[in-house]
Amino acid sequence: MANDRVRFSQLLAQLEDAFDVLTDTMVLAPSGYYAQLPAIYEDDVERYRRGELTLDISHLTGEEAVRAGIAALRHYQRHDDDVSGKYSGKYPGVLFLENPDDVMETIAVINQLKDDIAACVQDRRLMRRGNKLVAVHQRNHLQKHEFLHAHGEGYIAYQLYRQIDVVNAGADDEMSRLRSVNFHWISKNADKYLDVETAVPFIMAAPPNKLPLSDKVRLRDILHERVNTHRFCVRKTRNDTVNASLYFGTNGTSRPVTTSINASQPILLTNYARPEKVTVHPLKPHDPTRRRDNRTGSQWECLDDELSLYCRPMTEAESSRNAI
Repeated sequence: MANDRVRFSQLLAQLEDAFDVLTDTMVLAPSGYYAQLPAIYEDDVERYRRGELTLDISHLTGEEAVRAGIAALRHYQRHDDDVSGKYSGKYPGVLFLENPDDVMETIAVINQLKDDIAACVQDRRLMRRGNKLVAVHQRNHLQKHEFLHAHGEGYIAYQLYRQIDVVNAGADDEMSRLRSVNFHWISKNADKYLDVETAVPFIMAAPPNKLPLSDKVRLRDILHERVNTHRFCVRKTRNDTVNASLYFGTNGTSRPVTTSINASQPILLTNYARPEKVTVHPLKPHDPTRRRDNRTGSQWECLDDELSLYCRPMTEAESSRNAI
């Protein structure tokens, strides 16, 4: 633990130095877009989670967006102790990078440092699960929170870990170049499938006040009984996130090539002819009523509501793979 704290401080200092180098050397076009979202305070978290809180958006463009975007890239601390870091850390935008060759190495260093920081906070280790090696977090959510705040108040873990995305706009090929960037809200369920070797420790690690030992044993027995006939997963309704859909040219086909990435921090665009050749569609108004509850299809059986643990029968293809 003591060594982790020293390493965390060292990594954070290196990250600050790397960001100083990046901001001093990168050249950005005086064009850009930044969606300024309001902070969500702890008192409003429950309203936000229930979909009762609508977020007002301020749209910044030009040099104002550039300044805000640069600041957002290294904004991994809350400005107020009453702000919820878990729900507030969203800084979507687009910056046009003029000199990628001068800064790509620095960006790679920043991204590696962010991954090293995440591994340090999580106490991430490789462990054997059956015939696989999987990365396991030795610290639970509360322990990670306490570890971060032992080094100072206000760290936003998600923003501290997030990689800087650099997108090649492909100006070398007029047919397939990036045409537009469309920011939009994503409100959907998250299904995390678990094998029995992962699901049983997940169940047994639940706090006693959340799941009594008798229920843990009952669930463990169900998993072992159905291991060859069912799939297990944790199903949760995600909080609203911001994504960016990137629309490229047709590349000789009838439909444009599209891809979608998380846009919780500004995206850096490179290799564009002119900024105005890429259309940026601003983030639409936030509509919390679009959130969907967990799906309730007949094939799904809820094993435990507290853990959001579900199971369903394997498909024929899954049964065949399982038999190999």
